[in-house]
Amino acid sequence: MTPMMKQAASLRYGEFDHIAARVLELPYAGGAMSMFLLLPMGEGTQGFASMVTRLNENNMQAVTLGNNLVKKDVDLLLPRFRLEQTVSKTLIPALQNMGIIDIFDSRKVDLTGFGPLRNITVDKAIHKAFVEVNEEGTEAAAVTAAILVFKSASSSRDDLPIQFHCNRPFVFLIQDNDTQNILFMGAFKNPRGRAQ
Repeated sequence: MTPMMKQAASLRYGEFDHIAARVLELPYAGGAMSMFLLLPMGEGTQGFASMVTRLNENNMQAVTLGNNLVKKDVDLLLPRFRLEQTVSKTLIPALQNMGIIDIFDSRKVDLTGFGPLRNITVDKAIHKAFVEVNEEGTEAAAVTAAILVFKSASSSRDDLPIQFHCNRPFVFLIQDNDTQNILFMGAFKNPRGRAQ
């Protein structure tokens, strides 16, 4: 048994065969950021693996662009989850692989703009990410925002809401909508454990 949240709303939705996923956008208040849920079309570990192996930068941009999603009445079922990840030991090598090298070498770095001390270098680097999703909204790092909910008044059988039930592994991401930058990304695979 997994604690689930249920919501009926008018949300932006799309189906994308090229990544084998259904995508739902949950906008934050103000519209500056959104959470996107990528639910595999196929079930089980094979459906999840099929979706994840197709994800790349171009595919991610294609599914998160506003004009590729259409507003639909949606019946959303989403587990409550919490993600907390700390990266420390592998962060310096990762930064060095990206070309950030001088800051770790006392002979090359100049951090005097930060204070009067000389010969300062970076000895450790730690990154901590935090995302929690519950009925009150989403909290990410030190920022709290609420998901906008629009109640559907439609009762026609032709306008039945789309069922978007996250009852299997899925990918989620939080995007800055102005810059199209992904701020957080993770996968929910084990309801007894936690998001990854």
